Amino acid sequence: TPKVVGSIADGISGLTELTELIFSYQEGHDEGPIPAALGSLTRLTTLRLSFVGLQGGIPESLSNLVGLTELSLDENRNLNGSIPSSITRLSRLHKFHLGGTGVHGILPAGFEEMRELESVSLPANVIIPSGRSRIGELCYISNSSDNVTAVYKVCAAP
Repeated sequence: TPKVVGSIADGISGLTELTELIFSYQEGHDEGPIPAALGSLTRLTTLRLSFVGLQGGIPESLSNLVGLTELSLDENRNLNGSIPSSITRLSRLHKFHLGGTGVHGILPAGFEEMRELESVSLPANVIIPSGRSRIGELCYISNSSDNVTAVYKVCAAP
């Protein structure tokens, strides 16, 4: 299996026809931020950057990816900050995974209106305010810390 090393360069913005960007489980990776330039890849449907050593915050520019059905940034321990409120513009998301990151704060208002969501994993530091009734309808949602995962609901496949 080929191994990719280094950070994601801003030049990635030139790949305007890209529909899936998947980097996962990269050992010996360089830690780096999520490039804001990813927000210009408007044809992306899948952005999965799990276990790759991301650090810093989630750039607002990711909310430009309105065709995304999966946004998985899980298991990047040095990814931090809060979830940008603009993330709720990603109305086609089915999967939103941030478990195993340092992301914290309150789940943005409007998140419960994302009707396509089926699977959400969040770090324990993300607060889900009461009254967000739609959140309880999700097929899979978990809040996790290093040793504890609380699964709120798991639905059987139709």
